[in-house]
Amino acid sequence: MLGIGTVVGGALAPRIIGRTGATPALVAGGLVQAQFTAALLGLGPDRSSLWLLLAATFAGGVGNMLVIVGFMAPPRRAWPTRSRLWRPGRPR
Repeated sequence: MLGIGTVVGGALAPRIIGRTGATPALVAGGLVQAQFTAALLGLGPDRSSLWLLLAATFAGGVGNMLVIVGFMAPPRRAWPTRSRLWRPGRPR
């Protein structure tokens, strides 16, 4: 579920950053990740807490990608447009 959460978070992060800015998205992502990591303290030894493990790792993955994309977006905006568009194998 963590992997699915990171994919969903990676798809949502640019939209959230576009609406709120990088700093609020980074803070919100950190809070979401911390909250759902703390929720893992509620796991018990039996299988009935499996739903908590799945939900918390999914939501924590979404928060993690918000933090990563929120951290990397501002420096990348400072690059010249041409260097942002360069891909390996394409001439500069």
